[in-house]
Amino acid sequence: MKPGKIDIKHSINIGFSTKVYAVSITKEYAFVMVLKRKRDKYILIDSETFAIDEVAKYLKNKKNIYVNIDQELDFYENIRVPSAIKNSKNIKNFIFYKIKETNPEMDVLLNYNRSPNQTEDNEEISYEVRAIDEKKYLETLKSIGNFENIRSITVSEYSLLNISNKCIKEKEFISVYVQAKRIVVIAVKEEKLIFSRTIDVASSTPETLQMEIAENITQTLSYIGTQIRDIRFKTLVISGSIALDDVISSQITMYNNMNISILYPNTFIKNLAPLDAQEHILTIGALLTPKSYRFMPETILGLQQYEKISTFLLLLSILGLGYISYTTFDQYLEYAKLIKKNRTLKNSYIATLKRTKMFSKDELSLYLKHIERVKLYLSKNPMEIFIELKPLIGLIKPISFKYKDNSSFEIIFGKRFKELKDLYNFDKAFSDIFEKINKEKKFFKKVKIDYKNLVYSVKISPTDKKAKGKKPGRRM
Repeated sequence: MKPGKIDIKHSINIGFSTKVYAVSITKEYAFVMVLKRKRDKYILIDSETFAIDEVAKYLKNKKNIYVNIDQELDFYENIRVPSAIKNSKNIKNFIFYKIKETNPEMDVLLNYNRSPNQTEDNEEISYEVRAIDEKKYLETLKSIGNFENIRSITVSEYSLLNISNKCIKEKEFISVYVQAKRIVVIAVKEEKLIFSRTIDVASSTPETLQMEIAENITQTLSYIGTQIRDIRFKTLVISGSIALDDVISSQITMYNNMNISILYPNTFIKNLAPLDAQEHILTIGALLTPKSYRFMPETILGLQQYEKISTFLLLLSILGLGYISYTTFDQYLEYAKLIKKNRTLKNSYIATLKRTKMFSKDELSLYLKHIERVKLYLSKNPMEIFIELKPLIGLIKPISFKYKDNSSFEIIFGKRFKELKDLYNFDKAFSDIFEKINKEKKFFKKVKIDYKNLVYSVKISPTDKKAKGKKPGRRM
């Protein structure tokens, strides 16, 4: 379609209402609808199609902008979350860090839905997670500009879900949207997205394009049937170019025993011609996006500054902990320097003995006894342990300490957190320090995390020689 204006059937005058702008961004074009909103009803005022490099000029100083971005997902997988994590914010944070573990370079912007047919009795709950890279997302959004007036942003799968839920009253259905060579397929149960797939058809001729679109839709419907066996979908909702194409519709019905409905938003948008409605399905869907389905970058929400301050305060608090005087260990830490000096003197003493060519038996015996006493003193004194673990003690106060000798001791650290994010950051900081001081594998670390109460505890003990090479323990 060439950039230009789409004709409006009627001119309108309405009373008190809010003017809104719905925008759908593709690689080449931006579709813009101008509407008046009064409660949950809309009246179309104007609609235009712009080249991607021209839309920012049009939207400059406009307010109440709702955006759909036709962008492929960078991450779409199932992630299992411990059932003890109940709070939605903590669930989202847990999923966020799971994605970062495998995609450390990705600036994660995510949404998730609980997979169907799961009970609270399960130890873990499976969630379907969809995420995009915020860096690429923001590059697309630069074509719009005017960030301060954007009210909502989402992607095609959720825009199709929004408008489908608005128009279709079935509890379970599949909705398919086609525009040019792109197909968006979603499966819906009780207004929740339980499956989505975006397909780009690579056909070069109109004749083969019809056939390949029908074939891809049929294969996807078959796949949904095998993956979601507990639901028998009876309704197939079609929109976009296939709603106007009898050939593709008939080919789909030949292989699928489903009732076909065409998606029409005319019930809540006045002055919208049927042909224009099919072209603007995703644009209209952007208007209806609830907060839970938005993909709003932190830049636009104004949270970047908040994140920087939070990170700064977190680092500051960790550094501040190093200067706290702990009543249980303050004397040990005071003597740590003396023990280090003692160790240095011992090494110097041994070196001096090596340089000496001749000793009497009595002198040799005296020196040897002294060295043995020093070695025994160090092996029976926890100072050497505290010296090596000093960076960890500077990070968090131990809550328990049991000591017999350097081969038999137990130090327990523990802390309760208010936010899952803080627990994750602390676990990472603790593990990084532990790895640095434990290069010789002298210590064994066993971590226990109570996600329900956000309690972190870790036990440090000597490494069992038989168990050397095993990974540190971790319990959830």
